[in-house]
Amino acid sequence: MNTGVIPRSAKSPTSVRVARRNATHVLGRCLATAALLATSDTALLGQLTIPGGRASVAIPVRRTIVDRCSLDSKSGLMFVGVRVGDAELEFIFDTGAGVCVFDKNVVRDLGLEKTGQIRAMGSGGAVPAPTYTIAELGIRCHEAPDLVAKDFRAIDLDLSTIASVVGHRVDGIVGSQLFRENPFTLDLEQNRIVVYDAARFEVPREAAEHRLMFALGLPCLRLELPGLRPRWFMLDTGNMGTLILHAPLVDKHVKRDLLETLPVVRGLGVGKSASKAYLASIERLDLGSMSIDDVPVMLSGKRQEGLFANRTISGNVGSGVLSRGRWTFDFKSTRCWVEPTSVDARQARIDPSLGIHFRKRDDRWIIGKIITGGPADKAGIEPWSEILEIDGEPAPRELDALVARLAECTRSGRACRIRCKPTREEPADDDAATVELRAERWLQRVEFQRKANDD
Repeated sequence: MNTGVIPRSAKSPTSVRVARRNATHVLGRCLATAALLATSDTALLGQLTIPGGRASVAIPVRRTIVDRCSLDSKSGLMFVGVRVGDAELEFIFDTGAGVCVFDKNVVRDLGLEKTGQIRAMGSGGAVPAPTYTIAELGIRCHEAPDLVAKDFRAIDLDLSTIASVVGHRVDGIVGSQLFRENPFTLDLEQNRIVVYDAARFEVPREAAEHRLMFALGLPCLRLELPGLRPRWFMLDTGNMGTLILHAPLVDKHVKRDLLETLPVVRGLGVGKSASKAYLASIERLDLGSMSIDDVPVMLSGKRQEGLFANRTISGNVGSGVLSRGRWTFDFKSTRCWVEPTSVDARQARIDPSLGIHFRKRDDRWIIGKIITGGPADKAGIEPWSEILEIDGEPAPRELDALVARLAECTRSGRACRIRCKPTREEPADDDAATVELRAERWLQRVEFQRKANDD
């Protein structure tokens, strides 16, 4: 899920069933957070100060699962507590954002004054983004004073579309700009980010080491996909899926007639045009000592105008992959270390998708779009139905709990009994119906066609 943006210098009536099958699934704003921000402008960079001479501090992370369309129970967005003046805010933590972003309403409420403007490149093209000087920003830590960054520049964007998808407010995005000088560990098993004093940082002894590259100012890791030479992929916690492949790679190595058989998704990201992608799976993804089989991916479509048309970066590695390991980054030395957190210490598992996009309306769970060919489609679940019960019990009110309940069925291999009803006005009680929903590996496998001039 990626609606990323890259800042650049300012210089530079048919039946419901038929309608469902013909409609594309609009994930809009869901394929990533609002902003993949990259820049080489050092004025946009900031530095965190660790309080009280400590060797390290831990930032608590609150994780939000956004949907169950192409994601699994370990995917989602990561929120951290932020303080600016007397304002207590919630920002998305996004390694795929090179700068910090404030929502336009937060900028207004804080009374920030515009200091300049840059061009922000997103998945839908470039848009102007005002810049602001932030005198002091604090990131809330566990049992420690705030981490503080002073006198750095940030930009503003309208993040309301992300908030509508997430289901609660999104005040801004903490980008990797603030972590250039301090090594840190992303530990989603413990829901925390541990930030180290650079002078006392010790390399993890049991972890596999990888070299990083910064492309467009964003951290990238060299990965190898079956059938292709190693390529650079952005490490992007703002991507709530597993892996997004950019259009140049897809155009060159995936047959066009194969793409036309795959489910289509569209995302309304930053820029003037909607991004288009196809849902599929690949055989394997290797990350040093960690291997993941049957990985769900999104393949970017042709004629992209923004980020997904980039040729330097072949794709984005999202939280669905990053959550499978403990990642330690040292951006300054361009290195990272990966420790698997799966039970068998090597083979990570991704639960199969159910092909459903959930929405919350008046404290009720509504099935939004359903992807053609997925388990929900095969079960006969209609879009825009309210989920009443799962296996005879009321559907949980919290999304994480709802996904966890469905994940129990997914991992056991048995079918869930889902009772739902249409959401038209004043539906009769007898309109509710129960269907059996069974998770399965349903995404079509794609194989890459390696060419002699592969570059």
